[in-house]
Amino acid sequence: MGSNPTPSATAMETFKETILRLSKTNIKTKGDIFKATADYLEETGKKEVVFQIERKMADYGCPLKLGEVKTMDWYPITIEMAMFFALVEVLDWGEKEIKEFGKNFAKLSFIGRVMVRYFLVSKKTFAQTPKIWRKHMSSGELEVAEIDTEKNYVIFRLKYFDLHPLYCIFLSGIFEKMGTFFPKAEGKEILCEETKCSFRGGPYHEFFIHFAD
Repeated sequence: MGSNPTPSATAMETFKETILRLSKTNIKTKGDIFKATADYLEETGKKEVVFQIERKMADYGCPLKLGEVKTMDWYPITIEMAMFFALVEVLDWGEKEIKEFGKNFAKLSFIGRVMVRYFLVSKKTFAQTPKIWRKHMSSGELEVAEIDTEKNYVIFRLKYFDLHPLYCIFLSGIFEKMGTFFPKAEGKEILCEETKCSFRGGPYHEFFIHFAD
């Protein structure tokens, strides 16, 4: 079992209940997520909402100044989730916006760029992805369950990592961006579908990345 597995959760939890549940774990995340978020807000013309995001995070009991983060330091997962929920609430994000944020995280963050780079060439490089995961998260096990570089698809399984159903959408965005580096991906629409989810009764999270039909 992965270190620091998250305790049981339900899809009906409020944001504050999720943060309280995760506060009982030792899960940590790299500070890169906070810098990437600040950069994303600036790039999308929303720099003025940073203060609102920080104020909402403080309301959740997780105060942080995004501009003062050390990108390669470890931070409690509760701070990332407080920021994530603040983004959803302040900007009124739906599934489309959350997934777009995930795609841009893969582009803007150091860890995301490393993951994308290892997604490029062959089965051998795909196999490095679980190691890259642990460079960003202290918990969870990301496995390459199936891969076909000829048919251009890959299936990831993520175990022992239950944050919140909306976070699954964020991860789908990251993986969808990674799929743009499939062979022959240029000009193709890439989709990432979460075919199994622990919040829907699944034994783990499973993501199917492939070309759109």
